[in-house]
Amino acid sequence: MKKYLFKRVSMMILGVAVLFAALAVTPTVGNASTKLRSYSNIKDASYTVNQKATVYTNGKLTHKKGTMKSFGKVVTGYYAAHITKNGKKTVYYKFETANGKTGWAWHGYFKKFTPKEKFSVAKYNADLLNEINSLRKKNAQLPLKVDANLQSKIAVPEANKFAKNPSNFVSQKNFQAGILAKKLGLSLDQELWGAGSYLYNTNKEAATKNLQLWLKGDSFDVTWNNYEVVGISTVHSGSKYYTVFELN
Repeated sequence: MKKYLFKRVSMMILGVAVLFAALAVTPTVGNASTKLRSYSNIKDASYTVNQKATVYTNGKLTHKKGTMKSFGKVVTGYYAAHITKNGKKTVYYKFETANGKTGWAWHGYFKKFTPKEKFSVAKYNADLLNEINSLRKKNAQLPLKVDANLQSKIAVPEANKFAKNPSNFVSQKNFQAGILAKKLGLSLDQELWGAGSYLYNTNKEAATKNLQLWLKGDSFDVTWNNYEVVGISTVHSGSKYYTVFELN
């Protein structure tokens, strides 16, 4: 019986985040009187943030982490702290960078980021495959070819499951892809997956950056080079993009 190998690949493709609350309040710094009133979820969105903005470790603003200069230009905002500072009400946003760093900064420093091109799942999948095959070429390997059955019958339903319940999908010990493949008479050796956010100007740029993070700390030779065909599916849910690879 064929042994199915499944491997989790972490991906930070980072983030998109936040509904911008337009409160015209200027932030103050130092030992000002600060009171946290409440937290709230906000719609994910991508932002550029003033590089001089002070960054805090939590929504209570009890500890400074420095400025945005060390966090990058584009972030994902996804949570809000409603603060009373020096007697005035204001809002601070929690953000996450492409490499997983988090912090809090005053909402007035956040400016909506708009990528140069609209995200396309089909183009993103194609660009991911092109990036993988360019690495294979450097290792004198033949390019992976898309297997229509693996893609439509295995990758698509698996990606939908992943997007619907990410934590449950990742924590499962016995994956269903191998069982499904066997029922359909398909050959499947390994399943890889990753979730991230679209923070880049183009699909190609996103694919390049995300794949670099995806494969970080993982041997490309071991992970990819023994395979000939692949099924790829990406599902967009909220601000996140969930991608599944089925390899044989």
